[in-house]
Amino acid sequence: RVVLMLDYDTRDESEQVYLGKFIALAAAHGIPITYTTDRAALDIGLHLTVRKTDKMKGVTGSRVWFQFKGQATETLSVEKYDNADTISQSVKIEHLRQWYRYGEPVYLVVYVEAAHKFFARDIHKFINDEWGDRIFKDDTFLNKDGKAKKSINIHLTKATTEVNESFWLKLK
Repeated sequence: RVVLMLDYDTRDESEQVYLGKFIALAAAHGIPITYTTDRAALDIGLHLTVRKTDKMKGVTGSRVWFQFKGQATETLSVEKYDNADTISQSVKIEHLRQWYRYGEPVYLVVYVEAAHKFFARDIHKFINDEWGDRIFKDDTFLNKDGKAKKSINIHLTKATTEVNESFWLKLK
């Protein structure tokens, strides 16, 4: 009898691991929200909470959303990471446009396996600073040949985008 196995990409396993790490960090700051299907180009949300007493928290009216990208050590080595001031992440323009449409904050979060760290960029602020509503015009994203680009690189400065205590405080 022949036993067949289904294959899956080990990147899926890696994503499960770093999403679990992020949710563990986020739990101190809110209640995780997940979609049952990945059709909104958002991985998880967080319904923010505030400490009321030693044993009680209050659920606020604020939610934030996160879309994750992972950079494996094969892509960004420890040496390259240590020598870089920024992390570059390719993102589809159609996703940027969708995130900009959302009425709640959306963060692009990049997990760097070589450093075991997360870096996050507020997409609404990034788009407002770069293009504003021009994000929706195709001629905003033309390559040298005049053809529409499908994706762009977003740069996250390590010193200012690391997910640490100051990041969580900004969300409150």
